Amino acid sequence: MRCPSQDYFFRKLNNNDIIKRDWLIFSESTGKFFCYKCILFKSDLPGNPNLCNQFLTGFNDWKNAHSRISSHEVSKEHFASISALVNYQQTRKIDETFDIVKEKESTYWTTVLRRVVEVIKFLAERGLAFRGDNEIHGDPSNGNFLGCIDLLAKFDPFLEEHVRRYGNPGRGKVSYLSSTTYEELIILLGSKVLEKIVTEIKEAKYYGITVDSTPDVSHTDQLSIVIRYVSKTGDIYERFLMFVKIEKHDAKYLFDTLISVLENQGIDPKFCRCQSYDNAANMSGVYSGVQTRFREINSAATWVPCGAHSLNLVGTAAAESCLEAVKFFEILQSLYNFFAASPQRWSKLRSLGSKISVKRLSETRWSARYEAVKTLCAHYDDIRGILTNISTSEGMKPTTVIEAQTLIHQMNTLEMVLLTVIWEDLLKHVDIVNKSLQEPGIEFNTMVRLYDSLIQYLSHCRTEDMYNSYYLKAKALAPDSEFKESETRVRKRKRQFDEGPDETPSRSAKDSFKINVFFIVLDVLCAEMTKRRTAYTSLYDTFSFLTDNTLTEDIIKVKAQALVKMYPSDLEENFVDEYLIFSNLYPKTTSITDLIKLQIKDKLVSSFPNVNIALRIYLSILGSNAEGERSFSKLKLIKNFMRSTMGQERTSSLGLLCIENTAKNVRIHTVKSDTVSPVLSGSKSIEKHSEYINDA
Repeated sequence: MRCPSQDYFFRKLNNNDIIKRDWLIFSESTGKFFCYKCILFKSDLPGNPNLCNQFLTGFNDWKNAHSRISSHEVSKEHFASISALVNYQQTRKIDETFDIVKEKESTYWTTVLRRVVEVIKFLAERGLAFRGDNEIHGDPSNGNFLGCIDLLAKFDPFLEEHVRRYGNPGRGKVSYLSSTTYEELIILLGSKVLEKIVTEIKEAKYYGITVDSTPDVSHTDQLSIVIRYVSKTGDIYERFLMFVKIEKHDAKYLFDTLISVLENQGIDPKFCRCQSYDNAANMSGVYSGVQTRFREINSAATWVPCGAHSLNLVGTAAAESCLEAVKFFEILQSLYNFFAASPQRWSKLRSLGSKISVKRLSETRWSARYEAVKTLCAHYDDIRGILTNISTSEGMKPTTVIEAQTLIHQMNTLEMVLLTVIWEDLLKHVDIVNKSLQEPGIEFNTMVRLYDSLIQYLSHCRTEDMYNSYYLKAKALAPDSEFKESETRVRKRKRQFDEGPDETPSRSAKDSFKINVFFIVLDVLCAEMTKRRTAYTSLYDTFSFLTDNTLTEDIIKVKAQALVKMYPSDLEENFVDEYLIFSNLYPKTTSITDLIKLQIKDKLVSSFPNVNIALRIYLSILGSNAEGERSFSKLKLIKNFMRSTMGQERTSSLGLLCIENTAKNVRIHTVKSDTVSPVLSGSKSIEKHSEYINDA
């Protein structure tokens, strides 16, 4: 776009005096000159209408600019407009006129923007695409944004009229309905949501942090940052902060990236009281992992392994504990592959009922493995029957028949049936704990108690009685199944020449399975669970007096003093006395969340400030990084294969609008008073026209 010379805005008289042409204005958005006096008071006097109209609709004849401007300012039409302006000023101040025009324009465009913002929020919250093949109103290929606008216009007379007037004006015309507008609004709304979250974090002061990464559809590694904090009302929030593009996975790079994000947002790393990551060495390494580097700058940032990820590692270790366990899950996967490979086979399976289907295994989600085992256990005989039907059907490929026969042979063994029953029961309890660990805002002590209850149940299962119970259930599930070998000969060392004769002992297949499979799986589960539980022991014991009402006063004093030593920059020495008095006020309350809310409700924060600090620190401890995993699910919706070229800023902004419900409180509030209209304002940028605030 051509920029005008400053000479156009000044007139040189014969005596060489230079005066400013205050009537001449230039619009950057259209690249044209206007005469605002003629626009406000157009004259109907006879004369040269073309000369006057050029400065009403816009003039950009650069070749003849000087002569046309000079001719216009001495024209009868221009002087008539000046006279009308002077006459109007005698009865009403011109500023009042401008204020009326501004207010009218502001009201109009604010009304438009309110509708546009609501459509943007609607699409962003659901992770839907905005654009289509074109931007033509009424076209079914114009995308979700314009489609929603067109739909609303059918029931909204104001929007219908706006679309009619401004809907398809072409490039360079302002309507606030174009992709340029909503792209800018997405960034602005995202920044406002982020600003609100950061403000709440600063008000809370203490926080816990978790990060995780995953590649998106464009093979770009995205780092998800989630922060947990306690609000002024005592509510626990785990807020998604942003997606950050990363290029490496070494600990130093990830640590520097994390600190850079916190500092750029004005979040002080020294107030972090918990960091929770998965068990990868680059994140949780005790020598040079991210958690170690973070503690070098903030020793109070306690590291807590992700409870859900640790539980997945426990399940993986148990599934690989012995050959029979490995074979079992391989057969499960083979069953899924066999039926999923052919729509015909899948339809045969579904013909028995809409709820009957085999499930695919997952390497990381053990709840998916439980669903697969549960389905097999519930429909074991039905699935065997379908496999038999396929293997005996005419017209089947030989490879299909062989695969079906192999699966039938494997399912006919008692080992397979017994493992199905055992894993169904074990994984059912693991799945209950796993889902509980992923609950938003779960307290740290709740996570530890869930671990303890699962360890207790697994220990209970490792008994002769439980094994016999599983055995009877397996025989009831498949009465015709038998062990592959009815009797197993026990290996024995070579008898020496001076030893007496001894019969080679033998062991039944049932006992052999119990010793070599059942006990091994349970032993690994118990050992791994106990090992993972020890990572939380120290921190749990430190804070246990806050929830344990059975402790004596002496023990409470010792533990409270230990907590003061752990957080010397946060807690004062009189915390011990404070807590002893405070605990007597609510003797039956064991939930820390309820405790802090009662303190706030009863206005006791100022009376027991150190207790409030301790409760806030405790509640900022993360039990898992499930919120980060949930953000990846939203990322897959936002940045799919049809939107793989999306920029990083847009990805992060849409992530905030999609994940955080705070977006629902963002409203269009006002239009700046210096805007008369999008055309005369000299800018097409929505940021220069509107302010966005969070409604209270």
